[in-house]
Amino acid sequence: MSAKAVEEWATEGFLLSEKDFAYKGKVPGVRPLKLLPYKSLNLNEPWENSVIAHELKTKGIRGLVEDYQNTLQKIASHWFRAVRNS
Repeated sequence: MSAKAVEEWATEGFLLSEKDFAYKGKVPGVRPLKLLPYKSLNLNEPWENSVIAHELKTKGIRGLVEDYQNTLQKIASHWFRAVRNS
């Protein structure tokens, strides 16, 4: 979960969904999510033989890495500032 998502969730008071909540991929006023096509995998083969790459997964992972790096950069910046001022 990205830091931005956690901040928004915190702002809303860390609300949780009802017990029987099921995400339908539709939010009013927001473009629906694209479904990832299902592909059956042979679980008896070595995992290295499976091709699991997908453009949306790659895009999501890149976004996660960028957010993580930004978070670390902010933490490091605050830490260095605190060390310099002490």
